Amino acid sequence: FPSSHIGVSLVLMILTFKIDRRLFMLFLPIFVLLCCATVYIKAHYLIDAIAGVFSGLLTYFVATRIYKMLFGNE
Repeated sequence: FPSSHIGVSLVLMILTFKIDRRLFMLFLPIFVLLCCATVYIKAHYLIDAIAGVFSGLLTYFVATRIYKMLFGNE
């Protein structure tokens, strides 16, 4: 708890969205299937997957904030 598979994948999806939208659209179905598969194969409960989404978002926003504080708005 929470699912780091989903959290890390979400961070990568956000970064991919910012860099290349076509690549994001390619990875989107894989991401959705990964989210469903973690619950389906009982690697995590649904609440773990939901918490993984929130922990991924929190990690992304905290990391970008720290990066901006250290290196400015480049």
